[in-house]
Amino acid sequence: MMTEGPDAWPPARPEPTGDPAVDAAVESLDSLDEAPVSEHIAVFESAHVRLRAALADAGDESAGS
Repeated sequence: MMTEGPDAWPPARPEPTGDPAVDAAVESLDSLDEAPVSEHIAVFESAHVRLRAALADAGDESAGS
């Protein structure tokens, strides 16, 4: 849960979800601070692909084992 107001900068870091794949995808967005704007789309697309894969695996008992 984020505890800072909507105008806080930098934004508060989200709490870990407990799902390693989701947490890694979210943490990958930290690289945006150092990356040129021209590389932001690739970072967002990569995180999106990883989050979609985690969602597709949700509830699949064999995922990750």
